[in-house]
Amino acid sequence: MQARKIEITTATILKIIGIIIALILLWFLKSVLLLLFIVLIIVASFSPLVDWAQKHKIPRLLSTILIFIFLFGIIFLLGYLILPPLVNQVIDLANDIPQYASQHNLSFESVKNYTQENNLVETIKSNVGNISKNLTSASSTIFTTLAVAFGGVASFIIALALTFYLLLTKNEITKGILSYVPKKRKELVKKVGGEILLKLGAWARGQFLLCLTIGLVIGVALKIFGLPFALTLGVLAGLLEFIPTVGPIIAAIPALAIALTISPWKALIVLIIYVVTQQLENNLLVPTIMKKAVGINPAIIIIAILIGAELAGILGIILAVPMAAVISIVLRVWKEQSLDQEKSL
Repeated sequence: MQARKIEITTATILKIIGIIIALILLWFLKSVLLLLFIVLIIVASFSPLVDWAQKHKIPRLLSTILIFIFLFGIIFLLGYLILPPLVNQVIDLANDIPQYASQHNLSFESVKNYTQENNLVETIKSNVGNISKNLTSASSTIFTTLAVAFGGVASFIIALALTFYLLLTKNEITKGILSYVPKKRKELVKKVGGEILLKLGAWARGQFLLCLTIGLVIGVALKIFGLPFALTLGVLAGLLEFIPTVGPIIAAIPALAIALTISPWKALIVLIIYVVTQQLENNLLVPTIMKKAVGINPAIIIIAILIGAELAGILGIILAVPMAAVISIVLRVWKEQSLDQEKSL
C-alpha cells in the first residue's frame, strides 16, 4: 500500500498567509467595522421607505431629509416628555438607595463591625502615602473618559453622515460594487446583498417595536400596581430588550429589589408581571414580529451572543443576532451553490 503524497504549493502557503493577515487586520479594525455594520442596519431599516418614495416620483434627497427630520423630531419629543420625569426618578432612586440597602439588612452597625473585623481603618492608614499616585491615576482616567466621550460623539456624527449619504446614493453604490463582480456572479451577489439588507432592516424594525412594546407594558403595569420608579424601570426594560435572552432577566432584578423593600406580596406581583410579559413576548410578539425577520435557532443565538460578548462587549451582544443572520444567509447560499455544482457534475 503506497503512502499518499501531500504537496503544499507556494500558492497555498501564500493564501494561508493572506488569510492570517486579513484576520489580523479585521481584528484591529473591528471598531470601524462595527460602526459600518450599525450604519448598514440603519440604512437597511429606512431604505425600503426611500425606495418606495422614489417609485412615487419623490426625489431620494427629499425623502431622506424628511426621514431625518422625522427621527430627530421623535427623539426631541420623547426627550421633552420623558427625560425630565425620568431624571427626577433616577435622582430619587439614587437618594433612596441607602434606605433600600438598610431594609435589606445592610445597616450602619453591620458596616462598622465589618470594618473592625477586617482592619479596614489600618489598611486605609497604611495606604495614605499612595494618594499622589492615586490622584495621578484618577486624572489619567478622567482624560481617558473624555477621550472616549469625544470619540463616541465623533462616531455618532460620522454614522449619521454616512447613513444619509448611503440612503441618498444607494443605487449608485450598488452599481459601483457590482461593476467589480464577474458577470456570471452579478445576479447572485445582487440577490444575496438584497436578502441581507431585507433581513437587517426587518430585524431593526422588529427589535425597535419589541423594545417599545415591552417598555410600555412593564412601565404601565408597574405604575398600575404602585411600584415606585415605574417610568425608570419601564425605560430600562425597553433598553435591555436589545440584549437577547438575558436582557429581560437583568431588567427584572432592580424592580424585584425595590418591591422586596415594600413587601413580599409586592415582590410576587412584580415577578408575575415580568414573567407574564416574558411569556407574552416569547409566545406572541417574537413569533409574530421576529420569526420571519431573523428565523435563527435559539441555540445559535445564544452561541452568537457569547461570541459577540467576547469580541466586542455589550455592542457585540446587541449586534450578535443580525450578524448571525448575515452569516446564515451567506452559508445557506454557499451550500446551495455547492449542491448545484455537485448536481452539474
